[in-house]
Amino acid sequence: MRTGASELKSPHPLASYLPDVYVGDASAGGADAPTPPFPLGTYVADVGTRHLPDPEGRDPGTEALLGEWILALTSNADVQNELSVALFREGELASRGSLVFSGTSVTVSTTNCGTTPGRYRWRYDGELLTLEAVDDACASRRALLTARRWRRMNFAERFMSAFDDLLAPIFSTLDNLDSYVDPRLAPRDFVDWLSGWVDLVPNQGWDVRRRRDRIRGAVQLAVTWGTPEGIKEVVSVFAGVDRSQVEIIENGGVAGSTTRGGELPGSPEQELKVIVRTSDPAGLDVERLNRIVARAKPAHLRHLVEVLPE
Repeated sequence: MRTGASELKSPHPLASYLPDVYVGDASAGGADAPTPPFPLGTYVADVGTRHLPDPEGRDPGTEALLGEWILALTSNADVQNELSVALFREGELASRGSLVFSGTSVTVSTTNCGTTPGRYRWRYDGELLTLEAVDDACASRRALLTARRWRRMNFAERFMSAFDDLLAPIFSTLDNLDSYVDPRLAPRDFVDWLSGWVDLVPNQGWDVRRRRDRIRGAVQLAVTWGTPEGIKEVVSVFAGVDRSQVEIIENGGVAGSTTRGGELPGSPEQELKVIVRTSDPAGLDVERLNRIVARAKPAHLRHLVEVLPE
């Protein structure tokens, strides 16, 4: 969890790179800084549904309180008995404010609750800071500060947390590596890259779901590639029509005979004709369809493409 550079108090040259380590150092603020009854520093609390008030009395806004919270307390030498407060939710700054301490009670003001302060009793036991509401009209702040005890992060935790933003994307990629090569789960920007693995040319006019489906069917398409059935499949997919609307006329043939010198099947002209019937012939890119057929057919065949009204 990171804090703004303006909150850094340590003069150490690494402070700007490791803000979590130096924010809230006990020595920060100078000799004239007020001495709080509990240590300055960074406190953490993981707030779940079970830590919030009962559903019958819950303010709808408290749902936004779920997650890991950081409470950063730093000294404020300009005002007697006052600390600066910063609250972070899942690493993002959520609110700033001040905390004024007096004996066993503290008064907290935060920007998310306007100018209305709240009063709390505090107790510090070991590394745990407990806040108990005495009077606070801001329901969300009261629910957050009292939901759990705040655990002070030690130096090692604060030091290691500085590397979270750097290492988390790497671990996430490695943990989910299989998803990147699964066309059903791959990120959108990986789908077209996967098309190259199976020798498909992505059509940017298709939505992502359709492109995922074509990649998944690439193995079966490869089995029939160059055959009448394979050409019909490719044409129907590109044209967005049913296979029954695509007609393949070709001159090849295979026949068997027990009589020597029998008549050869098919015709001597090596040609292929593809007829597409569609309700919108003008909306079909015939030039691109012609290139697709040229790529899908056997190389030695001449071909002709016709688009007819349905």
